[in-house]
Amino acid sequence: AFKSRVTLERQLARFQNLVAPIGQKSSTKSKCIVKLECGLVPKADIRKLNQTLLHLERRVRKGFVVVVGIPFDRMVDLSRLKDTIFLKGRVYPSLKIYLRRGLEKEGIRELTSVIEALEEIRGIKLMLDVVVESSMVPDLSGLFDIVAQ
Repeated sequence: AFKSRVTLERQLARFQNLVAPIGQKSSTKSKCIVKLECGLVPKADIRKLNQTLLHLERRVRKGFVVVVGIPFDRMVDLSRLKDTIFLKGRVYPSLKIYLRRGLEKEGIRELTSVIEALEEIRGIKLMLDVVVESSMVPDLSGLFDIVAQ
């Protein structure tokens, strides 16, 4: 279930006031990051999610960067919307991939799906967080080949 917009706006305002209170002068070089973690949203609600993200992005102060964390399949769905949040210049998609030895192809497939979907958005950059099990380090060469492109 989605949190109400009022609740999200309050949380966003509280965060922004903690890191950069209204009226505080900040350097143009310093940036703050607002990360919006979306979780696994039902596919049927992807438009509603996009509208909520667009609403929140308009309330994020100038000088802040917005990062949207969402599972790969919903990131693909979100990126294909005509008015996707990812068209905003200060918004960056963030993908977390979990890799285990023997299942590397699954992570590479997820990353490839996201890259293909995001290719339509000019100038987009993707933040990638790779999580590996320390006891069973996977072969990362295939992943690094994709990232190097």
